[in-house]
Amino acid sequence: MSQLKILQITKSLANGGAEKFLVELSNNLSINNTVVICTLEPNEAWMIPPMQIKNSTQVVLKKYHKLNPLNIWQFVKLFRDQKPNVVHVHALLLFNYIFIASLFFKNIKFVHTIHNDITPAYKKVYKKIVALHIFAKYWSHVCISKEINQNFKESFSVLNFTTIDNGIIPLAGNRQIKNNNKLNLLCIGNYSDFKRFDLAAEVADQLNNNGIKTELTIVGEDRTPGRVNWQKISSKNYAHVYQVGSKSNVSEFLCICDALLLTSSMEGMPLIILEAMSLGLPIISTPVGGIPSLVQDGINGTLSESIQLEAIYDAVCRFYAYSAEQKEHIAKNNVSKFNEKFHMRICAHNYLQLFNQ
Repeated sequence: MSQLKILQITKSLANGGAEKFLVELSNNLSINNTVVICTLEPNEAWMIPPMQIKNSTQVVLKKYHKLNPLNIWQFVKLFRDQKPNVVHVHALLLFNYIFIASLFFKNIKFVHTIHNDITPAYKKVYKKIVALHIFAKYWSHVCISKEINQNFKESFSVLNFTTIDNGIIPLAGNRQIKNNNKLNLLCIGNYSDFKRFDLAAEVADQLNNNGIKTELTIVGEDRTPGRVNWQKISSKNYAHVYQVGSKSNVSEFLCICDALLLTSSMEGMPLIILEAMSLGLPIISTPVGGIPSLVQDGINGTLSESIQLEAIYDAVCRFYAYSAEQKEHIAKNNVSKFNEKFHMRICAHNYLQLFNQ
């Protein structure tokens, strides 16, 4: 494969899954290619630190203004100045402007990675693209799981969708298996409404009330106005639920719990699941977005039958009932599946193949 110049575009390097993925992918691609990361917002203290960006250049598009048609010109100028072979977009917010700007550059490969399942926002944008699909042949739209790909193809069949599984660099750490008859659960992420950490707290409370000693630790930051999602949990004064805020040593938390718990009503392919898999940590999750591609019930974790509280509670109880041998088997399956499908070197290789088509 020939060396490429790849322009990665996102809104900011906020400390979220899609942004972490962009940085790790860029770090891998930059080994043999030139990579430039373009953001609309400068880095702040709570974002991904610049030291984590290796061998890539970051530029900030300072003149971007929300809902301003002049943004099209800003991206045209960016493409003319940078002269990339590939433009890789990671933010739906910018897609309309970049799509129109792309009409002036038929010698550039344009790729949009869709980091979530279909939402009303995606439907609104993609309906416009379908109306202009004669101009969309220069674009490839990457879905991060086969389930999400199928949903988009069914809704927008004239567009070019492909699937590339997310990947990460495996976390360093050794799990410490505890046999103290206590169930240690962990939730990690931002306190978004769809994460529904309040349901996780209710599940933990019910387990304790029903005689299953359970501790739930929630790692993450609430950036909602008034920290309403944090307050929703803290106001209940749960005895065995610990909200510890944002932490940089995520692997240490993953290594000392029994299972990662996801109670989301909507997801793409959460990187935290891949991080847990790389350490052999079992996953208990709702069956949303691309998660069924990651978690097979009884094989490398437990899937609830629905997103309702009762179904999540039942899934946790099923996991708790597994023998020590079954849980060890689940741990080994997770590591094996991660190494076969979700290592960043595999993901980056698949992207390079797409970029070179």
